[in-house]
Amino acid sequence: MDELAYLKVLDKELVVALGCTEPTAIALASALAVKYLDEEAVDRLEVYASSNIIKNAMGVKIPGTDLTGMNLAAALGTLSDSSMELNLLTGLTKEQIEKAALMIKEGRV
Repeated sequence: MDELAYLKVLDKELVVALGCTEPTAIALASALAVKYLDEEAVDRLEVYASSNIIKNAMGVKIPGTDLTGMNLAAALGTLSDSSMELNLLTGLTKEQIEKAALMIKEGRV
């Protein structure tokens, strides 16, 4: 494959993401779930993931916070805009972070 063809493939396939892709992917999955449900109907959230996703998601900070964790990523996803895709954690508000932390504290994630 020549260099130009390689660059075309990269341009077509690469997607810009904010932060580490594992917590962002978890957040996107929960955001998409909420998109198809009434947000107020989301009482509890469970995340099932491979050990590699879990390992990576647990050890990196969530963009816009000083916090880590798969549960936080999932909770923040329920409060984020899925249309932003892998950039959905951009511009998190203090209120979103507090609400996500409360969801975890209440055992809802």
